Amino acid sequence: MDLIKWEEKYSVGVEEIDRQHQKLFKLLNHFIETLGGENPRDEVRKVLEEMIDYIDYHFNTEEAYFKKHPEFEKHRSEHVAFVKKALALQSDFIERGEGVSQDVLKFLITWLKNHILGTDIKYFGDMRKMTL
Repeated sequence: MDLIKWEEKYSVGVEEIDRQHQKLFKLLNHFIETLGGENPRDEVRKVLEEMIDYIDYHFNTEEAYFKKHPEFEKHRSEHVAFVKKALALQSDFIERGEGVSQDVLKFLITWLKNHILGTDIKYFGDMRKMTL
């Protein structure tokens, strides 16, 4: 699988969040490299765990920005649902191993792109409008 490149179209215009999104891309790419290498299953599990932990940290940072947004609870519920799904996939990977890894990867890639392009850009744009 090819690595996922950060592009300016992913910028939400908030430096702290853009840095976190770039870190998520790096973690995802590390996961891709680990899956493609000769690394033992424990290394893949470690990278996946690190990514999920960082995503949870990222969500907490975002939520501090979004508390005044009228759709805050919806956004928060999307975060909670993602973490539950990611943890379930992680458990599935631990139990079944390599056969699940491509499903996990597809889920993470789709989520990351949709999260940034489909949700965060809109929310941060809304927040800028609200402060004007």
